[in-house]
Amino acid sequence: MKKVEQYKIFYRHINESGAVHLIVSDGTGYHYNFHSATEASLLLDILRNESPVYYDPHHELLATGLEEVGEGEKQEEKQEEKKPVRKKRTVKKK
Repeated sequence: MKKVEQYKIFYRHINESGAVHLIVSDGTGYHYNFHSATEASLLLDILRNESPVYYDPHHELLATGLEEVGEGEKQEEKQEEKKPVRKKRTVKKK
């Protein structure tokens, strides 16, 4: 498997097909064809949100690196912790 470094997507809405062009760690480019909007959406989700992502050209397999269960939720919790907390201002009536 080779690590995916860059990608570009091509999509034909008329027949809901297209391809993703992948550039892997050794500079080689591969075309990965898909045949539905659902498949396109899944591929984009993986490529945008997972890291690392690997491609096996012999089996035309796109895979993520090994992750802990619930890792996505942990990331969301960390982002929530970083958000500034606004204090409620109390307005006194005269």
